[in-house]
Amino acid sequence: MQSKYPSKTDALAATANARTKRDLAQKRPAEVVDGYDMTMRRPRFSIPPRTCRAPGRLRLIGLALVLGVCGGCHDHKLLQAQQSLRAGDVNSAQRDIREYARHHRDSGNALIAELERGSIALAAGDHETSGEAFARADELLREIDRQPDVSLSREMLAALTNLSTLPYRGTHYDRVMLSTYRALGALRQGDTDAARPYLITAYERQREAVAANAKRLEAAQSAAAPGTPDRGYDAARAQRDPRLQAALDRQYRPLAGLRAYADYVNPFAEWLQGVYFTAEAADGNDLERARVSFARTVSLVPGSGYVAQDAAAAERLAAGGAAEPVTYVVLATGVAPSRGEVRIDIPVFVFGGAVDYVGANFPRLIYHSNFLRDLTVRVPGEDGGERYTTELLSDMDSVVSQEFENELPIIVTKTLVAAGTKAALAYAIREAVDDQNNDLATLVRIFSLLYQYAANQADLRTWATLPKQFRIARLPTPPGGTILLTAPGQPTATVTLDPVQTNMVFVRSINTYAPWQAWQFSLGKDIR
Repeated sequence: MQSKYPSKTDALAATANARTKRDLAQKRPAEVVDGYDMTMRRPRFSIPPRTCRAPGRLRLIGLALVLGVCGGCHDHKLLQAQQSLRAGDVNSAQRDIREYARHHRDSGNALIAELERGSIALAAGDHETSGEAFARADELLREIDRQPDVSLSREMLAALTNLSTLPYRGTHYDRVMLSTYRALGALRQGDTDAARPYLITAYERQREAVAANAKRLEAAQSAAAPGTPDRGYDAARAQRDPRLQAALDRQYRPLAGLRAYADYVNPFAEWLQGVYFTAEAADGNDLERARVSFARTVSLVPGSGYVAQDAAAAERLAAGGAAEPVTYVVLATGVAPSRGEVRIDIPVFVFGGAVDYVGANFPRLIYHSNFLRDLTVRVPGEDGGERYTTELLSDMDSVVSQEFENELPIIVTKTLVAAGTKAALAYAIREAVDDQNNDLATLVRIFSLLYQYAANQADLRTWATLPKQFRIARLPTPPGGTILLTAPGQPTATVTLDPVQTNMVFVRSINTYAPWQAWQFSLGKDIR
């Protein structure tokens, strides 16, 4: 209800206009500088009382414009580091991600900064930095888990600016791969006991993911509830719009065609648990855990002969059979999907009447095809010796895409709320000054357009330096204790093995021309 008393702004405007009339009546000369009446200390055009609220609206748009632009300013360094790694320029990638992590140490981007810093350091062979970054990322995740899933103030800020202002909370595969990488780091250092809790945590994080996603989806649906006058944008109604539904279907339908694993299950993490609990079994419970892990992996990757051999060996051990020295070669090749933007028109119907459409930027996945597709393991011997070729164990494109598809209702809802709110705000402000043919109205219109353009950004943060694929080879440890690793475009690497333990050789390859990094470790009791 409008107050019967004039606002302070209205009163000031009325006073200013009255003074102008008085001055004109008295024919007082005005001191004019650059179009301003310096006597009155205000622009020479007259401002009606009701439109004097426009400067406040203009300041609101200006603030949101600054926040919208700055929200994506420093993300450039993150995208630059990811691009440098894809190109095989590991040194530049490390420099850029260090700068990004230093700037965002205490911000909502700290987690993605540490995840990327850890995996880029791993690709460079800097295991100390990698371990430090992953430990910091785990601390941040624990802090995040102690906070509420949804902060109304942050969601409101994101709706007015862009979604990258929300804290990065990590995907489920982020969490699983972080625990898996920390387990690998402990094994590389020879600390097999420290690896155990990390692998158990990876399993627990996979198990908890389904319930966590359902909770987040419920929160997103609540945010999309029918708009109210104070909210302004009806995201639920927008999602029923046929034109929007058709555009979303065209853009995201290909996700359904990718190979799918069980929800939030990563075959590499499952398989590594099987390897560990077979080699480091303390009792029958560990052997049973190994048997179950390999059985799950077989169901996820039914065509892998190597995983089938592991499952059969675990069955024999669980039944009291003897172990044999085995060597595994893991090829972590390529890079995981990055994110880009795609423009999709969304409906705006805030004030009733005809439906209008404005463009909104939605995130999309970008897949990278420059990667080493195979690695050959050769055992020296007569006639060239035996050869083993790696097989696909885990396709991270599928893991990332499946979770992206599961998150799509949340992504679409948040994007609609943010883009629709900005469009509604800009429209309301333009309407407020539409009947004013003066410089202020023009300025408001310009700022509102700039605001919509600058703040219309998709959230492009994703752990993009994970491998594209994990491939494995399994072979009996050769008596000579030596294997050769060969691949097109790469020099042959000679690896010396422990002949009486389980050996794992880990190879990180970025693309077909960048040098790979290889490291190894042994685990388990001596097998004689």
